[in-house]
Amino acid sequence: YFKEDAANTVHLAAAAGDSTDQLTTVVVAGLSWGVSGAALAALEADPSVASASFVAGTLTITLEPGVESFGYDLELTPPEDSDVDLSGVTITANVADKTDPSATNGTTSAPITLVVDAVLDQFADASQGAAPAVAEQVGTQTIDLNLSLVSSGAGFVHSGAGGADTNGSE
Repeated sequence: YFKEDAANTVHLAAAAGDSTDQLTTVVVAGLSWGVSGAALAALEADPSVASASFVAGTLTITLEPGVESFGYDLELTPPEDSDVDLSGVTITANVADKTDPSATNGTTSAPITLVVDAVLDQFADASQGAAPAVAEQVGTQTIDLNLSLVSSGAGFVHSGAGGADTNGSE
């Protein structure tokens, strides 16, 4: 589960079928959340990565020649104050033969859904002073219940990280 309002880590992993094959690219499509420039720069600093780009919701990781397996922890941040899941994400690993890179040995794709868990930012703390002493009457009565309501911080990790919830998602 991804926590809203905060950077979350998703582990990407791919492997070639055997030692005669190499991974050429890993492609993650359908990322409407985006990938930050800092996350992209950190990815490109990985010695297994030749280049990485993020264009129109698609992260393309081109690997150095000879890479048989790849693993990376990528940081993604869901939109603030929203617990809407991200479906339709597809991860694709492309493989080629090491001796003849033009001979592609296959592509494996896996669709996934990134599930977002809402984080309570604030809660309403209701309290009552003295209970009213009112005599019952026939008809409509207006009774002051002596209630007060205070908005308090929830105290959870990431509470308030996305600012005030103005869209009612929490």
